[in-house]
Amino acid sequence: MNTNTTIDFNEKKGFVCDMDGVIYHGNQILNGVREFIQWLHDEKKEYLFLTNNSGYTPRELNQKLARMGLDVSEEHFYTSALATAAFLKNQAPGCSVFAIGEAGLLNALYDAGITMNDVNPDYVVVGEGRSYSLDTLTKAINLVLKGADYTAVDAAITKAINEILDQYTLPQGYTAQTAGAYEDMMDSFGDLGLALAVALLLVYFVLAVQFESFAMPVMVMLILPVAFTGALFALPLTGRDMSMIALVAIIMLAGTVVNSSIILVEYIKIRRGMGEDRETAILHACPLRIRPIMMTTLTTVLAMVPMALGLGESNEMMSDMGVTMISGMVISTIVTLVFTPVYYSVIDNLSHLGRDRKKKQKNNAPAVQA
Repeated sequence: MNTNTTIDFNEKKGFVCDMDGVIYHGNQILNGVREFIQWLHDEKKEYLFLTNNSGYTPRELNQKLARMGLDVSEEHFYTSALATAAFLKNQAPGCSVFAIGEAGLLNALYDAGITMNDVNPDYVVVGEGRSYSLDTLTKAINLVLKGADYTAVDAAITKAINEILDQYTLPQGYTAQTAGAYEDMMDSFGDLGLALAVALLLVYFVLAVQFESFAMPVMVMLILPVAFTGALFALPLTGRDMSMIALVAIIMLAGTVVNSSIILVEYIKIRRGMGEDRETAILHACPLRIRPIMMTTLTTVLAMVPMALGLGESNEMMSDMGVTMISGMVISTIVTLVFTPVYYSVIDNLSHLGRDRKKKQKNNAPAVQA
């Protein structure tokens, strides 16, 4: 928006307003709202109140404001449920969905000619509400795995708004951008991405001190891309999108999945210190370290199972973290037992090549005569 331009509200034909935090907070109308709505009526201005809460119908919002003393008719409300229904109707007219949500979402889908289907729906739609349960989420996941497209209410709104904005050429000096909660979420992703980078650096420095080498930490941390890939791959398989909770879990994985590699590499070094050559040390270390590695992984994985299943009201919000941690730990453990010995051999060979090259250069250097 061009901040250098003075806006004359009397010249505007219509207004679009957010509700929670703008019109009311909790059950209290904010100062100036009554006068503003009265002015809209007196001046016969078009206006629309928006909410990203898909649980309410326009009638329920009308009644909610009426209890606060405001008279706003139903046609002046537009919810995320209505936007989702319009988006699906535009994408696939007459489609069927499996919906998790309250009356606001279900009514909007019915009004758009979208039918409910819990066997082979075209879409799985997840909105806000109190209807989340292990059974419904399990059913939704299975339907997504069978081929249904997954749509979150807020994601559908953002996509629909961006498609509409792309069709318009804005006047010179004006820009349009997605703000509010969506903008805050994107900013949080950036902050967590920076936290992940810092976490990786700290892990590297700790390993460098432990192994007294700059090369060995690289070998141990080669397991991280595999763990991150496995963790991210599990999200769509379980019908989930990338979220801040999942990104926090990935940051946690940066410090946990290297444990198995540390256990294995440290024991290989101990065996070599006892006089065994590299290949013999690897062959002896791997079978003997399987038990502690599996115990380390299982203690973490089993502790995360209740969270991943969403058992209890508090764990439902944290299920993304549980799924991400479990998938990352399991895949990284399997890969550790198979590929860490290979990584160790490669890094060790490179270290020897570097030392041999320096020794050769030192031997070939001309003698300095006194």
